[in-house]
Amino acid sequence: RDLLEPEELRERQEDARESRAFIRQRLDELNARHALMMHAAVLVDAEQAAKKALHHAAIAAAQTTLSPAGRPPGSDDQILTEHDAFITHMTAAEGSVAHALGEQRQMTRDALHRLFPAAAGSQGMDRLRTHLVDHSGLGIEHYRHPSAEISDALREQAETRAWFNSKDPSAPPVTEEDISEARARVERAEQNLNELTSSRTDTLRAIDALDTVAALAPSPPGGAAARAQRIVAQSRERAQTPIPAAGSPHSDDPAAEQQRHTQHVPTSHGPVRPA
Repeated sequence: RDLLEPEELRERQEDARESRAFIRQRLDELNARHALMMHAAVLVDAEQAAKKALHHAAIAAAQTTLSPAGRPPGSDDQILTEHDAFITHMTAAEGSVAHALGEQRQMTRDALHRLFPAAAGSQGMDRLRTHLVDHSGLGIEHYRHPSAEISDALREQAETRAWFNSKDPSAPPVTEEDISEARARVERAEQNLNELTSSRTDTLRAIDALDTVAALAPSPPGGAAARAQRIVAQSRERAQTPIPAAGSPHSDDPAAEQQRHTQHVPTSHGPVRPA
């Protein structure tokens, strides 16, 4: 093989360095987007778990403090005592859930500003939202192919059924198996579109969650790491402790309920990983 001239060799080496730097930059951007979206998805799960935890807490508080339905009403003092006890239970439950949810929000806020420092301010968040949506693979243009697949599958199914019912001896031979395969193609195409639509909904919900935490104040020095370690410890404890059966004394503990539903733990560096 002919040896390259020194000048040409230097040019190729420079091209290789530029290509490597470009690929590294794109990979870093991809990792940052993935990590941020995982943090946002965990926050969405935590928000939903918090609502469920408060619902269970209200039921547990009512069962614990209020007289059973159907029992004649007690004295005014008894009713007031039950009311105060119920409020005390709910206040404690709301505080516990708010604390756990607040830590999750703060973790997401810190991840957002660490991974995308330019997101500060409303304009920065608008640009970040566009950036995340454009690179999610879930834009409107990505619906064209799945929609075309459904149209093609439906047309093929109609043709197959028409041939199957045709009395024309020149029609292609069609069996019941052909009919089943055509129906299966339609179902697969429709499932692909449904999954794409569901993914887009989940993605936009996660991006919306970032808007709710973007304006939070930063954690104090060491706060993010300490918070991550605390959540990891809680997750490990949760993994080692059996979930109480419904109706047991601890089955409606709101903090435990919120923690049980938060299945991923955001770390202080990189993407969210299961505990």
